[in-house]
Amino acid sequence: STRAIIMQRFYFHILAGDLGYILDTDGTDLADLSAAHGRAVRIMYQTMNSVNGPEHWEKWRIKITDARGKSVLTLLYRSCFPYRLQQIPRHRI
Repeated sequence: STRAIIMQRFYFHILAGDLGYILDTDGTDLADLSAAHGRAVRIMYQTMNSVNGPEHWEKWRIKITDARGKSVLTLLYRSCFPYRLQQIPRHRI
């Protein structure tokens, strides 16, 4: 039998240090929290490699919330420092 995958909507809000929040008002439908984590990491890598590096990445974080606005996971940009200069997988984020 085929089982339907129930997608969940996740929102990826970036706290850009002293600059404040960059709010995700659209959200993304994903299968689960693991998929949301993967998307957040890709967003972080893309941000760190496309923005001419703020000097204060240690203050940046990405907060994942669910459709009700409940925070389900927060990732720190500083956790990506060792990987910043590596090639990012180039697929749609």
